[in-house]
Amino acid sequence: MLTVPDRPVRQALTLRERFDRLLDELESWPFELWENLPVPVDMQETDEELIVTATMPGIRMEDIEINLQGSTLTIRGESREEREETTGTWHRRERKIGSVERKVLVPVAVDADRAEASLRDGVLRVRLPKQNPEPVRKIKVKED
Repeated sequence: MLTVPDRPVRQALTLRERFDRLLDELESWPFELWENLPVPVDMQETDEELIVTATMPGIRMEDIEINLQGSTLTIRGESREEREETTGTWHRRERKIGSVERKVLVPVAVDADRAEASLRDGVLRVRLPKQNPEPVRKIKVKED
């Protein structure tokens, strides 16, 4: 009969216990360490516009600020604490409350006056129409 030593099983359990302990320790980290995490964004360029999509869960439309200065797009948001029942004992409070911000460089010239933004299901979509490029002007070369 073939017997398999139980050492790998014991090591796997030890690894699992260490991982569980690490997760428990992460829960007790100071809240400040979780603040100001960057807002994840996607940026897509089409022939007509630049589309920036940002994940903004739990942030209301009126608490979002979008600025374009030069070629820097800044997206800021703030989630506010909801008034919840204060009786009883909390066992976990993990939902983030505070501000988030993300700055991204806009790689093409855009027309900020025609920019639009919308928020749906925690996803912010900023549409930045491209500026009409100046027509190419040919310069005739003369002989000196």
